[in-house]
Amino acid sequence: MVVSASADVEFELDMYVRKRFDIEWTSLFAAMSYLGRPGRRAHDERRVEEAFATEGPALACLSVRSGFDLLLSSVDWAVGSEVIMTAISIPAMGQIVEHHGFAPVAVDVDTRLVRPRLADIEAAIGPRTRAIVVAHLFGTWVSLDEIRALARRHDLLLIEDCAQSYEGRPRATKSLADVSMYSFGSIKTATALGGAVMVVKDPVLLQKMRLGHAEYPVMSTREFGAKVSKYMALCGLSLPVPYGAFVQLLEASGKEHDLLIRNMVKGFSGPSFFQSIRQRPCAAQLRLLARRLETYDPRRVLARQARGHQLADLLSPELLFYGCGTRAHSYWLFALVVANPDELINALRAAGFDATSGSSTLAVVATRRPDAMRVSEACYGMEHVVYLPLYPQMPARGLEQMAGVINEVGQAGLVPGGACQSNDCVSASVHT
Repeated sequence: MVVSASADVEFELDMYVRKRFDIEWTSLFAAMSYLGRPGRRAHDERRVEEAFATEGPALACLSVRSGFDLLLSSVDWAVGSEVIMTAISIPAMGQIVEHHGFAPVAVDVDTRLVRPRLADIEAAIGPRTRAIVVAHLFGTWVSLDEIRALARRHDLLLIEDCAQSYEGRPRATKSLADVSMYSFGSIKTATALGGAVMVVKDPVLLQKMRLGHAEYPVMSTREFGAKVSKYMALCGLSLPVPYGAFVQLLEASGKEHDLLIRNMVKGFSGPSFFQSIRQRPCAAQLRLLARRLETYDPRRVLARQARGHQLADLLSPELLFYGCGTRAHSYWLFALVVANPDELINALRAAGFDATSGSSTLAVVATRRPDAMRVSEACYGMEHVVYLPLYPQMPARGLEQMAGVINEVGQAGLVPGGACQSNDCVSASVHT
């Protein structure tokens, strides 16, 4: 059934939500029960940290942003030190680097393989470089062998951001990175509606982080309870019929559903950002995170991966998406890059698929350097990305219908490295 929402676009009454929260109702009800009987905080904190024992010593934090901020508070670097970063990240990561008096230096991302090129990283290294941050994006993994060798050669700290690529279980072997960051925020795999884990190999650095973390106030149980209530309501809305009706109601009242949904799932922001992230998770949050780590079924990720491969195989071969050059992809997000994102989004929404270009918090890392080079591939991708609804609950016929719309309306984006239209796509300086 189709209902007109505006003069420009008609929307299906039944609509596939842009992303399903990766949590089952039993865990949500368990979270509610923890509010009244949160358990022993120190005990549940150990449960979380010991879940990552195969990877190394760990610290449970409120979010990856909290852990990254704490990490940079614990290093002994001079003001003006540089941190090389994958060009696509959440904006807060670059802001945190700058807040500590350091300079983010972005390196471009290969769209097909979703990784920075080793030559670009090497070109960005200079006398002030202190660390390399590699983000594993959209559900793919970057091989760290050569990057680790490069970091060792220049005595740099190697940090990996695994927030988008966690596959349901901690890895069985230690990472090549010095620091590994995992997120269990609301839209992440195996979400606990918040919480993060920092795996830190250097015992001295980890101890500094523990001491700093101990000074933080504990997030209130009431605040966590409000979050649980909100996501219970959002999970109830995520089925096609109620979600379609919700979108129709908003559009009929003149409200932009895309902006509203984005704000509803947004994490920390605003003038109190650093105050918000400098908290420890409450006991109920830790207990839920421990439960998720111990009981999550990785087959959920395998099912999502299978759906992603099905959709990829249905798309026209000339269409480009992040990770189209690798099958080692768990499709945390299916990020399509097209020349006409707005037109395609409207066509998909009219067909009942709530595609979007702006609901993700991902953006190009800004580098304020006069001698910087452009990260044109990442910038073009973020300007032309369309995030597609994709999750195990989508039936095969839904994937086929969505692929049909994409193949009919979507126009192939520029080849990787194509021209960027923004003046802000400036990145890693080249040191000679």
